[in-house]
Amino acid sequence: MRLLVYYVEGNGCSEKFLGFAVTESPTAVELTPVAREAEESEATCPAVMLLARTGHIDLQEPLGKRQLLHTAVTNP
Repeated sequence: MRLLVYYVEGNGCSEKFLGFAVTESPTAVELTPVAREAEESEATCPAVMLLARTGHIDLQEPLGKRQLLHTAVTNP
């Protein structure tokens, strides 16, 4: 019921990673990375400064045979 995720934070300069929006259905679990426009002091420039991270996502039900889907980054 827990997913371990690996991700890279930042897209060069303009986005600050906030986390994942998780949508669960009987057939799939969808992970959508959520970011916002970065403040100048938060920018991860140049690209060599992108941060690789790990985290976990707790599911309401075991993944089982459901598909695990990853969608594009959204900005709220």
